[in-house]
Amino acid sequence: MKRTFLPLFSSFVFGGIAQAGLVLSEVDLVNNKVEIINTGSTAEDLTGHWFCNLWQGSPVYVQILASQIVAGESSVSTLNMPPGALVTIQSTTSFITDMRGELGLYKNGNNFGDANNMTDYLAWGGDAIRDSTAATLGIWGNATSVSVTGIAAGQTIQLKQGEDGNAFTDYELAVSTIGINQVIPPVPDPKIVSISRNAGGDVVIAFTPGGAGFILTSSNDLASPFAPETNAVQGPPGTFTVPVAFLNPGRDFFRVVKP
Repeated sequence: MKRTFLPLFSSFVFGGIAQAGLVLSEVDLVNNKVEIINTGSTAEDLTGHWFCNLWQGSPVYVQILASQIVAGESSVSTLNMPPGALVTIQSTTSFITDMRGELGLYKNGNNFGDANNMTDYLAWGGDAIRDSTAATLGIWGNATSVSVTGIAAGQTIQLKQGEDGNAFTDYELAVSTIGINQVIPPVPDPKIVSISRNAGGDVVIAFTPGGAGFILTSSNDLASPFAPETNAVQGPPGTFTVPVAFLNPGRDFFRVVKP
């Protein structure tokens, strides 16, 4: 009987681009500091990026420069940020308003009303201006903000552990943790890229991004739940091998999943 092996590709829908990339992870309203974390799986460059605070129609625009990096509160000394890196920016320009304001992170200073130019966004203390722009990207809710009522000395607005920063509920007021990465970079979703046989008839499944910790699951009819392929052997990075002796009759559907 001819055997067929089919990879099963899953679709994932994300709330917005800030889910993986540059995220405004902490804001110190008193000391005019902003912490940014790269939560993505590739390096990001802050060179040329700008901050914008347009609350009440009195815009403050600040270009991000390497000279603004707070060395003791950053994991890198340049604006080139590898995955998981964080930088704390402190400007001599008072661009953060204490009890009400917003902060848009932009790729350049050409058009602050262009959603395609916005990288991340955060608002606090009430309705702002650019929240509608961020809402079109799915990285913030229109007319929503982080409440700063009752903020105490030494507290900052900070991203909760494990959240992506796409909603005001992802943030909280807490004792400053600026300079400490409270966000674990997400593991990219795996994707099967090829299925083949080796000389012995075993099935070899290649997937991205590779590395340890992934699990190969299978189903022979799609009606049965996918279950771990316990006889699979993880070989070189990004491959699973299923010995021919353990293959099911008929067809196999494979899926690689996170643990």
